[in-house]
Amino acid sequence: MEFKKLAKRIFWTGVLLFPFFWLVFTDEGQRFGDVLLLKLTGREEVRINFDELYPSITEPQLRQVWPDLEFECRDQASAFGSRLCATDIAAFNKIPSRYVTFFFADERLRAMKIGYQRAYHGAITNHLDGMLGAAMVSSRTDDDGVYQWRAGGGIVVMPQEKLGKNDEPALLWLAKAG
Repeated sequence: MEFKKLAKRIFWTGVLLFPFFWLVFTDEGQRFGDVLLLKLTGREEVRINFDELYPSITEPQLRQVWPDLEFECRDQASAFGSRLCATDIAAFNKIPSRYVTFFFADERLRAMKIGYQRAYHGAITNHLDGMLGAAMVSSRTDDDGVYQWRAGGGIVVMPQEKLGKNDEPALLWLAKAG
């Protein structure tokens, strides 16, 4: 009779502790927990297929694709155009992220920037490799490489290796010129 009680306690202890260990000690559990916490703050998760991004996309079309996102759009000169639309997000393709910004010039999409959490740099690289194929690597002047993927009507770029202390964890989709 005591053995049954002990076995029952061990079973229920395992059932109750397994989710805690999964959330704390596995990469997938930590990612799930981060996304869940960000969603609790009212942020949304966005799904982005880079092969569907083209310079012909306009601001109204952007709002149609993501009607639940509250974009803050304003005229602001930048290297990518004269108008931008930005919003805070919980995740990009199920990877914890902070924001997405779309840049427009002449009412057409010219660039998109996704700011992600530093801890997920490798996960985003792997995700893009799986989605877009193997990255091409180009060198910058400081000997760090930059990953590049062809995608839709442009390219996706992000730093290759670990980010420096002052580097912003972000990736860019840049429209092809023309």
